[in-house]
Amino acid sequence: MAIARRCCSLILIVLGLVLLVAGIVLLAAVALIPQSSHDALNRYMYTLVPEAKGSFIAVYVLLTLRNLLVCTGRGIKVDGISTLSPDGFKSVYLKCYKNMVTQDMADVFGWDGTLGVMPVGTRGGTGYWGPCFYSHSSYKKAVENPAAGRPNGMFILSNRSTLPPGVIPVSVDQILLEFDTGHPEWKRRRQLLWDGLPALHQQDSVPAAIAPPGVSPRDGHSDQAIMRVLGVTLFQWLFGVDVSNEIELILEYDKLFAPAVFGGFTGGVVGGKRLAEIRDIIEHKVARGEVGREFLALAESRGMPGQTRLQDAIWVVLFAGFGGTSNLAIQTIKHILANPGLNVPLLRKDVEAFMLEAARLYPPVGGMNPIELREPLELKLPAGKTVVAPVGTWGLTITSGANRDPTIFEDPETFRPGRKNAERLLTWNAELGDIRAGKAVRGCPGTHLSLRLATSVVSYFVDGAESAARGKAMLNDGEL
Repeated sequence: MAIARRCCSLILIVLGLVLLVAGIVLLAAVALIPQSSHDALNRYMYTLVPEAKGSFIAVYVLLTLRNLLVCTGRGIKVDGISTLSPDGFKSVYLKCYKNMVTQDMADVFGWDGTLGVMPVGTRGGTGYWGPCFYSHSSYKKAVENPAAGRPNGMFILSNRSTLPPGVIPVSVDQILLEFDTGHPEWKRRRQLLWDGLPALHQQDSVPAAIAPPGVSPRDGHSDQAIMRVLGVTLFQWLFGVDVSNEIELILEYDKLFAPAVFGGFTGGVVGGKRLAEIRDIIEHKVARGEVGREFLALAESRGMPGQTRLQDAIWVVLFAGFGGTSNLAIQTIKHILANPGLNVPLLRKDVEAFMLEAARLYPPVGGMNPIELREPLELKLPAGKTVVAPVGTWGLTITSGANRDPTIFEDPETFRPGRKNAERLLTWNAELGDIRAGKAVRGCPGTHLSLRLATSVVSYFVDGAESAARGKAMLNDGEL
């Protein structure tokens, strides 16, 4: 009997190894698909809509896998094995994968405002495909619709029904992202944020960043150091509270929470409980501060549950203000340090122009996703075929695609501070010029704070890099 068990165990081990080797070989084969074959499959895929559902999804999955593998390979060449970490995968998705998806659609549909088509999951009016607003003009048309729809229960790629309690505050019936544009409650909550948090307003100056103990301005090569400075600065500016003692909890929160953005929260019930515990600690500190007390009172004066609205605000700040803006700051600093001799003088010459260009190429906001159609939408496919997406169909918007539209931004892949149309970037879900003029339909309410925050944090670490470079030069010259 024991011999039989050992034999079975050996067989399972061998089978597992065989499957592992086969999987590696398969992934390698997909990654090595030539670009010409990829492009041919990409064009063929759109001839399958809407009749051949299975074939369309199969080809899309194959191309998606190749894009992810190619992007991961590029990431490993630059950042090493850290690319395979959760933060590394997020960087791969934001910096590379989304751009490849955009280019695939542009190769077929062009940049003239024609919409792309892509799978949007099992929900929505068509069941499996929907529009993708990737060009500048199509993105604007989607998000500037005064009645733009959002699917109820959706948080980016996750559905609330699949998330354990605590990932989203239990007290919050609907998060701000779920409301259609123009919904009365959407307007009330956004106005409360604007009136109750003055740091969201546009300001003429950029204050210095605030570093917690243990972080040096020479730590710009560390993503964690950048996030620590950004988190402490964010909560000090926005709520007037010092979270230096809680910053490690905020980093823990971000790491645990991030998979939910991509539709795959991995923390389970225990993870949801831990997220709620961390938010409770932050909420307790914020509520005791002057800004927090005034926010609570303002909400109550408007007939809104003050504690719930504060919990909602803190959830948004941790997800978008901290998580999103951290990515902008980190990628901008990486860009600068890749060639400091070129980039530091550009930053010093015009820091706003430099940061706008960084925000164009490394947007902290991925898009208004998913969007839900409130009226039928006609889409033109290759070879003259036309399909109609009915009411209720889900669609996706791609900020990084719109920001690389060559009809708006000449030579879009080139980092060019002070470029023509710089304020037409759609990084914060509307043209920055419209947000600054108060004309944006659904611009991010944290736009001004995000840009100011990223600028301050980037400047802090660039100052440190310059100081380190001067010290090294003096040491080499025998002056130290």
